[in-house]
Amino acid sequence: MTYLQQPRSPLQTLPGIGLVILLHVGLIYALLNGLGTNFAEKYSPPMVTRILDSVKPLPPPPKPPPPDLVTPKTMYVPLPDVTFPPPPLPSAPVATSHVPAPLAPAPRAAAPAEQPFQASQIIGGDRSPAYPEVYEDSAIPGNVMVDCIIEVDGNPTNCHMVRATGGSAFATETMRWLTGPRHPVYRPAVRDGQAQREEHQWVISFQPPEN
Repeated sequence: MTYLQQPRSPLQTLPGIGLVILLHVGLIYALLNGLGTNFAEKYSPPMVTRILDSVKPLPPPPKPPPPDLVTPKTMYVPLPDVTFPPPPLPSAPVATSHVPAPLAPAPRAAAPAEQPFQASQIIGGDRSPAYPEVYEDSAIPGNVMVDCIIEVDGNPTNCHMVRATGGSAFATETMRWLTGPRHPVYRPAVRDGQAQREEHQWVISFQPPEN
């Protein structure tokens, strides 16, 4: 058995334990009376002191705003500029007059496709020759047959006397009437819907005027 392995008596360790307890009691007392801080400052190395000075506690976090002050974030959208035109002014009443529409001309009767010449169909000029004044006292009738070419416009041309009864004055008055400025205008003959230029003969009768 070596020296380190020699057994120790329990009575030899009691004073050491008591000394340790006293040291702990003294250290606790010093810490409670603020001596620990001076001791740490006195015996702590300078580098540790500087590190302790540079390390500062973090500030407390800001308190959240009360619920009433929380403003929701909204997006502002500008409204477009809309210009409304002014309402139109009422127009003044315009006086109107009712003008009846012109009447449409009456439709003409369709011309016949076939129509012979008739001396009684006079459409213009004098309708008959005058009774000769030289026969007014005698009051005799007379007849004159004439021969004329009726043009497509109804005018008589190339007229000459064929025969006359009652007196020569009837023939003279007939030729004056057919060739004068107030000569009669006849309706020409129509064939296939077209007016025809034709030569015709007819008798012109004279009757004495009634007194």
